[in-house]
Amino acid sequence: AQNRFNLLLQKFIQVFATPEHPLVMFLDDLQWADLSSLKLMQLLMQDARYLLMLGAYRDNEVSPVHPLMMTVSEMIKTGLTVNTITLQALSQDDIHQWIADTLICDLPSALPLTELVYQKTQGNPFFSVQLLKALYEDQSITFNWDLHNWHCDIAKARLTHADDVVEFMASQLQKLPLETQDVLKVAACIGAQFDLLTLVIASQQSPESAAMALWQALLEGFIIPTTEAYKFFTQTDANANTNANTNAVLQTDVNVTYKFLHDRIQQAAYSLIPEPQKKFTHLTIGQLLLRNASAEEIQDRIFVIISHLNIGCSLLPQGTEREKLLQLNLIAAQKAKTSTAYDAAIQYLGICIELLSEDSWNTKPDLTRTIYELSAEVAYLSTNYEQMEEYVAIVLSHTQNLIDRMRVYEFKMLGIKAQSKLQDSLNLGLQLLALLGVYFPKNPTPVYIQQVAENTKNLWMNSDILGLLDSPLMNDPVQLTKMRILTQMTPSAFQSDPNLLSLLIFKQIELLITVGNCEISPFSYAEYGLLLCGVMGDFNAGYQFGQLALNVLESFQLKGCKSRTY
Repeated sequence: AQNRFNLLLQKFIQVFATPEHPLVMFLDDLQWADLSSLKLMQLLMQDARYLLMLGAYRDNEVSPVHPLMMTVSEMIKTGLTVNTITLQALSQDDIHQWIADTLICDLPSALPLTELVYQKTQGNPFFSVQLLKALYEDQSITFNWDLHNWHCDIAKARLTHADDVVEFMASQLQKLPLETQDVLKVAACIGAQFDLLTLVIASQQSPESAAMALWQALLEGFIIPTTEAYKFFTQTDANANTNANTNAVLQTDVNVTYKFLHDRIQQAAYSLIPEPQKKFTHLTIGQLLLRNASAEEIQDRIFVIISHLNIGCSLLPQGTEREKLLQLNLIAAQKAKTSTAYDAAIQYLGICIELLSEDSWNTKPDLTRTIYELSAEVAYLSTNYEQMEEYVAIVLSHTQNLIDRMRVYEFKMLGIKAQSKLQDSLNLGLQLLALLGVYFPKNPTPVYIQQVAENTKNLWMNSDILGLLDSPLMNDPVQLTKMRILTQMTPSAFQSDPNLLSLLIFKQIELLITVGNCEISPFSYAEYGLLLCGVMGDFNAGYQFGQLALNVLESFQLKGCKSRTY
């Protein structure tokens, strides 16, 4: 699935990146990018023709072992052209010229204020603008109407403002009305971008009250709307607070979205929450979002909800609430795995494991096994084979049922195959099949293989091949496990053991005809058709089995099987 997605996106980009129309992509805040996104960026660059990718990140938020830095290092090692431009802070001369232009004065007159601004901001452009604005608002900078020029009280300015940018912005936010400060704290918990409906639930206010509280922050430029929909609320508030207007607002289907003007403003708003209250605040927000969401909305917003609940999970008492949080993280992990966001899935599963009780293998064995099995699978999918082995070992040490043990052994077999240890993978597969009562000779002779081929052909020779579509469904867990292992072994056998490959396919057809169809049937029918045409020379039967594979695919609506079957 990951490879298909990557290939699709590469082809999509190539549509726009042409010699006549080169494509430039700009990606901001790469310090927050997850590993999956960085790997995708690297993949796009490997096949980049007429594509220029520009990325920006905060170098103070990454280290040499940060995923971004490691990805860039890998790109350089593979021969990709990577140029780094370090954006320096404004120099004191730059600040000097800027202040002189702003205050319409000569350079010597602007020098004292320049030194102050540069001392406090170290040339940070955003901080410099905010500081100059704050000095004006505090009347440290005033206009002298008698002399017709600007004047700055340097002594007053030195005592007024903090040197740290977040601390300074926090002091600016504290000048806002209390209701605005309170709603900005909640907004900062939600994220750099937030929507009004989420804010309404999290702050336990009406849409009108929340929008009115944000209005002052919007006027001051601390937040900005990302859509024009905010005007519905501001116009209503400006006109009147009548019931008619209130109803008009509530009946609109729009959801206003805002974002903080700068990440430092979000950090400053977040810093206004006392440290001991931050976990409680996130926990409360998560609980409110969960309580006000339908089952469908929980599925859609699962990542947002548990991001808050997980921060405050240490405050939850043992019991129902922790069990509910565990289930939510399990849902998120499964959803992340389906989206190939394996790193996120591993994080959610790690929280699930932390939330399990010490005796969960005794009290809730099925749930515990599900979590560790999924952890092993995601570790395999993310190529973390060492971690996969650890999870497999844990499941095996607590599981006696053969079929339950087989599931994690399958991940182990696939992990070995993914490391190009094809024969080792086949050997493990043969051991697992033997435990299920399926045996293959160690060194099958051509005569033996021919006999098995004839036996398999006799199973369908006097039947309507396409009629196998109506075979009963295979429901026996043992038979289904056999089919899974047989099909998982086929790619390795194709590359390293052709004789075993034929026997594996013959066994699959035997099970499908004698037991019934399953979701793996299209693979097996298509592979058998390939053998009939390419090895046994029976083109007519081979074509019919190929057609049968397509019919089963369509009848069972097995979208996940399409690529391998075709």
